[in-house]
Amino acid sequence: MLSQADRDLFRQAINGVTPLKQTASANRVVRPSAQRASPEQLQKRRAQAAGQPPKPAILLSDDYTTAATHHDDSWFIRTGHDPRIVRDLKRGKRHSQATLDLHGATTDQARDQLDRFIAYALAQGIRCVRIVHGKGYGSRQSGPVLKHTVRRWLTQYQTVLAYTESPEHQGGSGAVHVLLKKSAGTEPSLASKLGMP
Repeated sequence: MLSQADRDLFRQAINGVTPLKQTASANRVVRPSAQRASPEQLQKRRAQAAGQPPKPAILLSDDYTTAATHHDDSWFIRTGHDPRIVRDLKRGKRHSQATLDLHGATTDQARDQLDRFIAYALAQGIRCVRIVHGKGYGSRQSGPVLKHTVRRWLTQYQTVLAYTESPEHQGGSGAVHVLLKKSAGTEPSLASKLGMP
């Protein structure tokens, strides 16, 4: 309830205001009331307002494979894209603008770091990144875990157009160069100057 002082203040504020003429209902636009945001949407809005890059809304499967991946998972290209993208990545025509090193990370830590890294790259307009997952020599299990899992994850991001193993001097089979979709409205020139938060 409004107090009498609030009512008086409101009347004073609208003094001299002329009401709009009533128009025919055919000329009126009735907008539906806004739906309440879900808790997830509110959390995302708060993070964006605080300057944190949005997290991709994707659930990553550790076992997912796609036909667009080469049989030894050394490269991948999203269906419908020019195969020359992979060739250009292999030849180093696209230089990585940011690197994520996952050495020593558990699978859960790596998944979270990859999510944040890709969100960061997209927010900064970075198109080409390098992800170092290691060759798996330190794995206690039978063979590399992160190497294959990270590559499976990358194929599940719609923002990943392609990846290829890095040249030997940049990690070889222990790293991949990844080409991301172009982000609308971002300036890639900032990317080389900023480090990942």
